[in-house]
Amino acid sequence: MWGPLVFGTTKGSPTNAQVSPRRVCPVCERRRRLLRGLADGGNSYFMYHLGSMYEYGNGVGRDAAQALHWYRRGADAANPSAMTAMAVVLIEGRLTSKDQQAGLRLLRLAAEKDNPEAMRQLASRLVAGDIVSQDFAEAAF
Repeated sequence: MWGPLVFGTTKGSPTNAQVSPRRVCPVCERRRRLLRGLADGGNSYFMYHLGSMYEYGNGVGRDAAQALHWYRRGADAANPSAMTAMAVVLIEGRLTSKDQQAGLRLLRLAAEKDNPEAMRQLASRLVAGDIVSQDFAEAAF
């Protein structure tokens, strides 16, 4: 039985003898290697995607350290999607300890780069007033 892009087994499944538990599918491994090569070559888009793969376990085992590494590299390379992902990780304290102010600064930078998800995240936090004082005017901007 397929899990999220990872082979697994189901009790009584006729494929149990053919598939070892938690073995990464060959296509997923080729994809990961390809993305890794592009990310190592400096492509920030693929840095973000590798971070996402490791955070959610899509085609690879979940790995918080790898997810943080690739999100941070993408954010350092000014990729707005990586900046947004890293900001949310910092704000919510997922994968690492909370640093809401650093996350908010990064979220603002990503929103200034016209990233729709960063704009949505920033607006919802400004309306909620959970990190910064509630500011409907800035949220509407």
